[in-house]
Amino acid sequence: MNFFLKYWSPIVATLAFLLSLWASYNAYKLTHLKPQALIKWINEVRDGETSQFNICLSVFNGSSKPISIKKIWLNNFPAIDFPLVLVSDEDSEIYSDDLPINVDPFKSIKFVVAFQYVTPELLQRKRIIKLVYDSNKTVIADIDSLNVNIDSREMIKRLNVYRLKKK
Repeated sequence: MNFFLKYWSPIVATLAFLLSLWASYNAYKLTHLKPQALIKWINEVRDGETSQFNICLSVFNGSSKPISIKKIWLNNFPAIDFPLVLVSDEDSEIYSDDLPINVDPFKSIKFVVAFQYVTPELLQRKRIIKLVYDSNKTVIADIDSLNVNIDSREMIKRLNVYRLKKK
């Protein structure tokens, strides 16, 4: 019993220090967590020698601080950073999202970006989508499923659903 009374204070102090160290590590890790990006679908529109790629991305920010996606690259081609008409029908027009895109902490956002005048050499290589956020940090987008390439009719259906969700 004398041993317990003699070393009680240092044992409790050591445990408190270890717990506070663990909490500090978890808080740091939560603050600096990288966002996760998924490619939901890709639609290619060919126009002679060049193509336009319309890509739907989903980004999850698991960090405790907001992020701002400033640039998106498809290999070496930057995304159009202003709204671009993707579909126009008698009801309305559907535009791509403009950059920068802000993602709140612990939230997910889905958006559509367009890449214009993509040359044929990109079509031969693997398509890598890189998102640049905050102070030039980058994340590479993963493919959500094996069948991400869709035709124009399927893109119009998905964009109409997307338009309803944004209202």
